[in-house]
Amino acid sequence: FDLGTEHARTYANALAARMNCLLVPLPPSIDTKCPIAMQALAEASRESAELIAEACNSLSDGKISDNELRRFDGALGELIASAQALRSAMATINAEGKPKGATA
Repeated sequence: FDLGTEHARTYANALAARMNCLLVPLPPSIDTKCPIAMQALAEASRESAELIAEACNSLSDGKISDNELRRFDGALGELIASAQALRSAMATINAEGKPKGATA
């Protein structure tokens, strides 16, 4: 079946739900032909999901151990690094779209 149809999204969401996952669709206007941005966006999305999973696991018993807090801090650092990489990719694309010599 056609991957752009509602049936394809319904199937993908059902599969994700069965695996206790969440599928986050990209906006239709995003340029998927820009590999540097897509890679950085995917990494930031993955790191965000890992931070949320770490928080959920840590909070599951209503207590936060020292080890859980260290793992959360590590996941937070990874998310921050991926967000900075995404910002860098966006700045590169921004600069590439300007005429030579332009700065603003």
